[in-house]
Amino acid sequence: MEKTEPRSSLIVEDLPTLTSIGEPDAIADESLNRGSSFSSELWVDAVSPRAKKRNKLRAALAYVVVGLISFLIFLYISFPFNVVREVVVSRINETLIQSKLPIRVTFGSIKPIFPLGIALENVQVRNINAPEAKLNLKSAEVAPSLLSLFVGNVAVSVTIEQATGRLDIDMSSGISGLSKSFNSRSFRVPPARLDVRFKGFQIQPFVAGLLGYVRSSNNPAVKTFESLLQTDVSGLVNGKINFVNPEPGDSVDKMSADVDIDIAKAFFEIKDENLAIPKQNFSEAKIQAKLRKKILNIARATKFEANDLKLGFSGDLTLSDRFDVTDIKLKMSLRLLGRFKENFDFTLPVGLGCNPSKMVEGEMDVEFSGVIGAMTCT
Repeated sequence: MEKTEPRSSLIVEDLPTLTSIGEPDAIADESLNRGSSFSSELWVDAVSPRAKKRNKLRAALAYVVVGLISFLIFLYISFPFNVVREVVVSRINETLIQSKLPIRVTFGSIKPIFPLGIALENVQVRNINAPEAKLNLKSAEVAPSLLSLFVGNVAVSVTIEQATGRLDIDMSSGISGLSKSFNSRSFRVPPARLDVRFKGFQIQPFVAGLLGYVRSSNNPAVKTFESLLQTDVSGLVNGKINFVNPEPGDSVDKMSADVDIDIAKAFFEIKDENLAIPKQNFSEAKIQAKLRKKILNIARATKFEANDLKLGFSGDLTLSDRFDVTDIKLKMSLRLLGRFKENFDFTLPVGLGCNPSKMVEGEMDVEFSGVIGAMTCT
């Protein structure tokens, strides 16, 4: 050894190489594949019973849903709807006969609405004493809400369709209030919230049916104005009506209502030529009103404008607990043109209880006050 080399130096190449007995490659592969106790295979094996339980539950629920749907489909196909229709029509007409009402109801078919409800198609309501007064409806649907029952309410949606438009009615009421109303000795309007929506709804068949019913009555007083009942009224109603009736025992002050209605393509025609009233086509027919604390307020927007007649109302009507009008403060603007002016320039103010001098060149702006039967015209 030369003096230039350090004493403690170690040459790596001089160390012997240690090798294990056997097949080193196979042993290494086995150690790598063995994995730790937290490997994915062990984790899956630990939770597999829970997963299997969930899968069984899901499968059971799927079978129940499929079975229920299959049962409903079978019930829908095999249910005797024609028999039900005959029974329902018979019961309705029997009730009308017992009530001595000259009204009969028929409809073409009855079908269920999922999940709960019924639909009537080709509904016809007619007056047996006035065959011309018929009400034909394309369909009528009634669908109660199941969710509302869980909070103690009864909610029903009604949809009536015509060839030209539709009428939607939503009604909700408390179960306790309904039971009190039906169990009371005297009839009382059930407490409810009523929302009515019109969309191009034709009023002609309803008015014709109502006038036909009045004409068919045996009331002698009807004979005095029977000629006015020979009237054709038509129009497409758009708008809404909201009404809230309080619970039994609550003050009538809590009753409220809102009305906002437009009538398009409206006209009326009195068919009695002796009255000399020509057919009136309305360019505008609008009603706006609201009820708060027994005061019915008619907004200034309420107006009717036709060929020979322009009429506007605004003011307040105060109601009693029995809904009698106890006070009137009403303004009226009236304009007569054409044959209306020629034939009613004098008689119309007198019929309204006003001095004929109030009408000047077919125009009259007056205010009514007082009570019905004792109003003053100023």
